[in-house]
Amino acid sequence: MVEQNLAYACGLAAVGGCMQVMAILVLAYPQYQKTVNNVKYSDSFESLLVPMNIVLQILLGFVNTASTWYGPVSIVIPVRVSAQLLFNMFFFGSLGIEKFAKDVRVGTYIVVLGALLLPIVGPTAQEGQDAVELFEHIPAEIWTAILVALTTISGFYCIKWIGDKNTIGTVKHAYKFHILLIARIASAVLSTSLSKFLVGTSGLSFGITVFGYIACSLVISSVAILQATETDQSTFVPSSACGIQFMNAITGLIIWQ
Repeated sequence: MVEQNLAYACGLAAVGGCMQVMAILVLAYPQYQKTVNNVKYSDSFESLLVPMNIVLQILLGFVNTASTWYGPVSIVIPVRVSAQLLFNMFFFGSLGIEKFAKDVRVGTYIVVLGALLLPIVGPTAQEGQDAVELFEHIPAEIWTAILVALTTISGFYCIKWIGDKNTIGTVKHAYKFHILLIARIASAVLSTSLSKFLVGTSGLSFGITVFGYIACSLVISSVAILQATETDQSTFVPSSACGIQFMNAITGLIIWQ
């Protein structure tokens, strides 16, 4: 087991939130320049954008996984999400890609302030948790099955849409925003719990956990690619942040107690 350290957990979670924004920005900014300013990019440059996003997503996966090893998900997720909200507003706002109204800016600062106070007034380090035992309760198994189902169904659409985007250049679906939102929320919450599970299992359980984590990572990467060019960041990011916080709170009460 990794020794708990809230400073490491919060620091890595904040870095993860920033990296999530940067991975999306790699795709969103060139698309903005092409659409609004009619900037022309070479085919060789555009062919590098998705690989750059994938590399950042892989590095992000390592950072996010490590953050859950050093502290409880009830601190890691709020810090990561608040960092994502803050850096999303800073980068997309300063580059002119999105406009953030005063109430959105104030709300973001309040969320960030709340996250900064969590290590002081929130839960403490949780040493000696038995992840396997926590997952063996019926409510935990049912909730995990719900998260797996939501991730699988919405993830299927996301992976299919990646192919559609490569073929016709856009995604056409009446509920595109909602499905992407469900995929982002469910996969983020599920992968966070699985990453904590990695350090407490072995044998077959470890193999299943690794498979599930890789599958979640694939869905998260697909959502990031689509999110960058198919959604309004000033709407999608706060919506997903709210959903992740809510679902993570339920997961914490049912599984991690």
